[in-house]
Amino acid sequence: MAEEMSTCKETLDETFSGLLASGDFSDLTITCQGTIFNVHKSVVCFQSRFFRNAVKEGAFKGETGVVDLPDDNPDAVKAMLQFVYSRAYGREDPLCNIDMPLHARTYCLAQRLSLDYLMKYAARRLEDVLHKQDSEPEICTEPKIRLQPEIWAATIREIYANTAEDDRIRDVITTVALRNSYYLLEKKDGAFSTMMIELGEFGRDLARATRHAPIFRDETFNPPIRTTTSDEDSASEIVELRCSLCDLYWRGEKQLIYGGNDFICSGCGKGDALLPNYYDQTLFYTRDCDCEDNRPGEKRLWCSKGRDRLVWYCAGCNDFEDRF
Repeated sequence: MAEEMSTCKETLDETFSGLLASGDFSDLTITCQGTIFNVHKSVVCFQSRFFRNAVKEGAFKGETGVVDLPDDNPDAVKAMLQFVYSRAYGREDPLCNIDMPLHARTYCLAQRLSLDYLMKYAARRLEDVLHKQDSEPEICTEPKIRLQPEIWAATIREIYANTAEDDRIRDVITTVALRNSYYLLEKKDGAFSTMMIELGEFGRDLARATRHAPIFRDETFNPPIRTTTSDEDSASEIVELRCSLCDLYWRGEKQLIYGGNDFICSGCGKGDALLPNYYDQTLFYTRDCDCEDNRPGEKRLWCSKGRDRLVWYCAGCNDFEDRF
């Protein structure tokens, strides 16, 4: 049965992709800087509130079925439509950093068009490329995976020009850039260095990210140990753990993680394999959760980059969120 369902899904994906490629039975046209896409209202309007409203507004004004996206990137629009029709876009190659700007543009476009699934997918695609370079930068000698400062600069410009200050994708690219700064900042007048001069906001975020870098983890840069409740005089103990099953590293305030008793690894869902981590190789993040237990600062975990993903943990709702 599972195999039949998989075959059916593949057939549907091919059918919808064929409709986009051929434009057969199209009843809506999307234009972007001279590029024309013949699409179907039943597909794009069903998935995007932006297109749904645009079509309704056009019908009310008596206009023809054309939606123009003059300020967007044609390649990002193409990727967006490929995803809407087939749940994927472009080449599935986590080693190819050439697509980093495309993933960033597609993420920003999806955010503006209210395409939440595409936003998560584009973010994941970007993370896959970042993590490959982050894990083995010294062996990235092939042209398609070599750290290229100009590609990083274009990607960061796109993200910082089109996302809010608290957008989590900024956290990801800033922290990975910090880990690879030796390579990215090799040339004083290079593309990445020039971008940092022009984009002060990113420079600020990169500098702030050093607070959690191992080399700066001393009395000056260590975050203050917070008291968990107003009745307690003692500070919450910071614990750093490693899971021996899935090899994830993470760190947090002991009293905020399942009451300080049971530790559950977000990678494998088990707690009996968690060990104290004595190695200086953990990368930290902070992230809030939307659970009902919305007390500021009481559901926070500094979390590490695992082998192939990021994980967030909430001590308020006892739930893990897998990356984006």
